[in-house]
Amino acid sequence: MGEKEVITVGLRLGPKFPTHPYNLVHSHVVFRGRFGKLHSRQWQASWNAVAFRYDALTRHDREFRRLLRNSHPSDLHAHRSAQEQELFGFFATASALFECFGYATYTVLAGSRTPGFRLRTLQDQRRVDLIRLLPALRMALPRHPLTTAFSRLLRSKAFKETQDIRNYLSHRTAPTRALSRGVGDGEYRADQWNLRPHGRAKIPLEPATTASRVVWCSEMLTLLTVRLEKYVDDRLPPEQQPRRR
Repeated sequence: MGEKEVITVGLRLGPKFPTHPYNLVHSHVVFRGRFGKLHSRQWQASWNAVAFRYDALTRHDREFRRLLRNSHPSDLHAHRSAQEQELFGFFATASALFECFGYATYTVLAGSRTPGFRLRTLQDQRRVDLIRLLPALRMALPRHPLTTAFSRLLRSKAFKETQDIRNYLSHRTAPTRALSRGVGDGEYRADQWNLRPHGRAKIPLEPATTASRVVWCSEMLTLLTVRLEKYVDDRLPPEQQPRRR
């Protein structure tokens, strides 16, 4: 459990990232999988992306919190614009993190010839998404812990909220803000994103806005990675060593 770097891209992603199971999954796939060039390329690209997206997620979190700390009335509009850029990057990256993980999972099942999983053509690749992945998992692995982990992800309020906000920000400007006002005695009140017209509660724009969601993403990513490692360890057994004479 002592790895400090992910072996795919050489990054140190911190204690919340599941470095050990992430590395194990990659080792199992590379050394046991025998996937061939097509599936191997798809695997490398999607599994690398999981690490890169997590790294970007934590960078957006740190920068958003820095902007909150350093905001000044004299350049309020510039700071709010910068905050909105980081929030857009954060929610888009959080969604992409799990979409990349879903694609990597699909690649493993296709590469191990699991019925219902095909990844041979560009059309096959374009069809892969989280919404299609879960029914396919339920058909092929109805009671497997990997299937229940994806079910938990897609049912969670946090994931649905992340997807909704990503979709909103991808097509429109940021939601209007309910601006904070001085309330005396040094009390701080955060601005709020007004998402009520779009079916969501207001979101306070404070350090916990991104920090708490990084914690949730890390916990869910760990669950999925541990379950995927269990699957590949069972599905891709190590080669038998030749007996010595």
